[in-house]
Amino acid sequence: DIHYHFKYMCDNSHRKSIAASIVAIIITWSLGYEINSNNHIETFEFFKNYLNARQLSDDEEDMVDDMLNNIYTPATFLMRAQYGSDYICTMMRSRIDMSMRLAHDSLRNMAFFDYEKFIELYVKEC
Repeated sequence: DIHYHFKYMCDNSHRKSIAASIVAIIITWSLGYEINSNNHIETFEFFKNYLNARQLSDDEEDMVDDMLNNIYTPATFLMRAQYGSDYICTMMRSRIDMSMRLAHDSLRNMAFFDYEKFIELYVKEC
């Protein structure tokens, strides 16, 4: 099913840039939070969903160039299935919005410790 594959591709777009979350995850661990703690899980979920939204936004913007260069993205997948550009943009926007809502929820669910300490460590490591 085309929509199942589109959803799968969108839900896994974060994998292209997941390394950006490593520092934050290491910091939560170094501050004493266990790997299975809520803060650790929500930190990963935040970055996963934020990076999905960011990657999908880039894919939507670059879909014509990506199609011409044979780059396989969720947007070019729908183009190859011969969907129109309005439909593709609607579908991409829907997935971007959903990823941002999930990222926001994760951020809200973090019972983050000492924000200043976290930011200090994050800036130092980046």
